[in-house]
Amino acid sequence: MPVPQRRTRPLRPNDPREIAGHPLRGRLGEGGQGTVFLGETPDGREVAVKLLHARFDHDPEARRYFTRELAALQRVAPFCTARVLAADPDADPPYVVSEYVDGPSLQEAVHERGVLAGAELDRLAVATATALGAIHAAGVVHRDFKPANVLLAADGPRVIDFGIARPFDATAGPASGVVGTPSYMSPEQLSGHPAGPELDLFAWACTIAYAANGRPPFGHEPLPAVINRILNAEPDLGRLADPLRHYVAACLHKDPARRPTAAQLLMSLMNRGTDPAGTPLPMGRPVPVPPPAPAGTPAPGVTPGTWEAVGPSTRPGRARRGLVVGAVAGTVAVLAGVAVVLANLAGAQDPTTTVTTSASASTSASASAGNVVARSPRLGLEFWQNGAAAPLTLTDLDDPVTKVTLQAAPFELRVPTLAKDRAVQVCAWTDDSIFEVTDGAKTADHPCFAPGTGMADYEHGSGTLFLNNQGHNYLIGDRVAHHSDAQDKVLFSAIFKDGAQIPVSDQRDDLYLTVFIDHDGDQTFKQASEGEYEFLVLDFPG
Repeated sequence: MPVPQRRTRPLRPNDPREIAGHPLRGRLGEGGQGTVFLGETPDGREVAVKLLHARFDHDPEARRYFTRELAALQRVAPFCTARVLAADPDADPPYVVSEYVDGPSLQEAVHERGVLAGAELDRLAVATATALGAIHAAGVVHRDFKPANVLLAADGPRVIDFGIARPFDATAGPASGVVGTPSYMSPEQLSGHPAGPELDLFAWACTIAYAANGRPPFGHEPLPAVINRILNAEPDLGRLADPLRHYVAACLHKDPARRPTAAQLLMSLMNRGTDPAGTPLPMGRPVPVPPPAPAGTPAPGVTPGTWEAVGPSTRPGRARRGLVVGAVAGTVAVLAGVAVVLANLAGAQDPTTTVTTSASASTSASASAGNVVARSPRLGLEFWQNGAAAPLTLTDLDDPVTKVTLQAAPFELRVPTLAKDRAVQVCAWTDDSIFEVTDGAKTADHPCFAPGTGMADYEHGSGTLFLNNQGHNYLIGDRVAHHSDAQDKVLFSAIFKDGAQIPVSDQRDDLYLTVFIDHDGDQTFKQASEGEYEFLVLDFPG
């Protein structure tokens, strides 16, 4: 199957035109760590240039971590990875230059072409396990392995951004835990405990499950449910078949000590259905995994140990170095941990961006903070102003209404990336009468969403928020702007109501929104499964 080229977007007016002698030709992406540009070397070779965020620039501790990681990064063998060519932690701002991989991310490919199966899925599993083996052998932990960090080049999959996440761990201060992406984070990461290469194996398994099923094994949204599933529930491995299913299940063990190393995993994948000793594995037999390592054993260990059969599903209740995994002792503890994670997620750039958890805070957070969310529970909506996420809280946990605290200034609505020809529809009002939506009802029966009510004034991702049924906001195509691999966005700078248009900066009263995304195209409101509508209150000062 031909591999499409990696998308390049034009440079913005305020983007640099050159970094460290590398002319920049366009934007490749943006995430929690920085912005990636397509650049050129003096001899004309294409490279990927990552410019790290400004907050990193002013953090000496983060710079120290970055400097220490660089030497290890440049030792990583170029097996299925994008090689780091140059980097400077002392530049203003710091940057990393790496090999350019011409191909879409796994996330983009699954979204646009569908899931992987058969030999294509096997090649992905072997290539990415090989990459993790090379990364771990150099003493590096990826820490943010996910579909967006696997690029599908013409000559095979490549893993990118390995080792870059660790310096960002330092930016949150000494109380912080580790770094990761919510749906791909391991139980030890979510618990804020020390984590090593084992977390990459957990993320690898989540990524392979995503490639086979189009979703990670513990789901996407709402995030409190995802976090609870990772800590306590069995993974949903969907259509994954043996023997790959067994290897994925072994890597999803709640106890990191019971997961195979990357070297052990790769050996089993290459033998396809046999253990490292060459003994065939019957299709129904559980996959072998290593026993817990003695205290003090170096984390990356690549020497196969004694293997032991365990069930293909993860199970709670194992302990290692004081880390209790599995069932959380009491509902309050669960809510407290979730609240801390979600509070930190509120500062993230996108649903797949790097986020930080806090171990010390998780033990003291109050359960009352459980209504604080990073994004709306059904549609995963975010609101941003001045480069920061606006605070969100759930005001009704039975029929969630999300309260958004905004300044009197233009604001950006961010939505998960829309499928082709799929719209996000926003009905806005000055009272909550638009919250009267019957689950399963036709959208044409709603006064705001009925056909013929007009279309709001939008172009290239910005425009006016209409507050009456003369023109509800129907956002599709170039009426939304691309923000990242995972998000689209629309900037609201003006509000139209009572026959007049006013700047958002003059808004003082609450606004009520019903947002609808018709995932299955049947033009009905649905709450179950992948929810399609959301109720929000925009709370302006005054």
